[in-house]
Amino acid sequence: MFQRKASTPSPQVASEWRPCPSVPAAFTLVELLVVIAIIGTLLSLLLPAVQAVREAARQVKCANNLKQLGLGALSLEAAHKSFPTGGWGYWWVGDADRGFQREQPGSWLFSLLPFIEETQTYSLTSDGQPDVLTPQQKSGANKLVKRPISIFHCPSRRPATLYAKPTDGTFVAHNADSNSTDDNFCVRADYAANLGVELNVSHSTGPCSLSDAESCGWFDTSAFLGVVYLRSEVRARNISDGLTKTYLFGERYINPDHYSTGMLGSDNESAFAGHDNDNARTCWFNADDPSQNLVPMQDTPGVDEWKRFGSAHRNGAFFVFCDGSVRMIGYDISPATHFALGNRADGLSECLP
Repeated sequence: MFQRKASTPSPQVASEWRPCPSVPAAFTLVELLVVIAIIGTLLSLLLPAVQAVREAARQVKCANNLKQLGLGALSLEAAHKSFPTGGWGYWWVGDADRGFQREQPGSWLFSLLPFIEETQTYSLTSDGQPDVLTPQQKSGANKLVKRPISIFHCPSRRPATLYAKPTDGTFVAHNADSNSTDDNFCVRADYAANLGVELNVSHSTGPCSLSDAESCGWFDTSAFLGVVYLRSEVRARNISDGLTKTYLFGERYINPDHYSTGMLGSDNESAFAGHDNDNARTCWFNADDPSQNLVPMQDTPGVDEWKRFGSAHRNGAFFVFCDGSVRMIGYDISPATHFALGNRADGLSECLP
């Protein structure tokens, strides 16, 4: 049986066969410009959204900071029967041996340290002798004012780090060393206590010594009517308007030109210094002169405000109330409402939101 052989192309035919060459694709100049324009448009739409998301996250962190401070204050009130005291004045810092009420010279932020998981920082100032300023206590206090605390700062404004004192002075406190080469730096905070409705926020440097504290002519604070102020001892039961209707702490106004310079008189002390406009603000209201109403205000370059609450946020400032709840208060709040929220005993609680 015969088999047919497979035919093969002749060498001449095989050598003449070639694949079709591919032509590489290319953009024209017009197409390239269109693509670049589209990418630019998408980025212009995306960046504001990204920034908005970041600011929202920063606001959540800021509100949580105040929440933690508020819960710490409630724990302190439960343990020691009063909210943290405001301290003696800006030439004193905290002393761990002098308790949590009016004999404590340091700020309310200092008193909160054991209740916000900062016991080690608080203990730096302890020497076991509340009535003597020993070298150990002064050295510890100097270390204290160099310890940044993250929840003391709003992330929309500035980080937790050391900040400069004014160029014409250094950190000063009666109960702390001031001989270190880095005494022109100290820690700060972005939150202030609600002292109430008194117009004058800062009154004195405090006594010159521990012994002078007994006979010191302390400023009359009966008109403050807030919760934390000079030598305050306010209990929860003293807040007759209700814990949910009274400010405890809030964000404080700072001129953004001086977030880090220390050149403002309202932002030049340590976070642990006693009662001062660095750590206490007012809700002052004057029905006859609206220009004096101190409602919260957004941080504004070139504008110094030493007495009011405020924030770096665009839409308002966060406050923690005496029950531990946190709310943002808009800059458009009624001055009368703001005044009432700052007053612990004005009888207007039923009129408030």
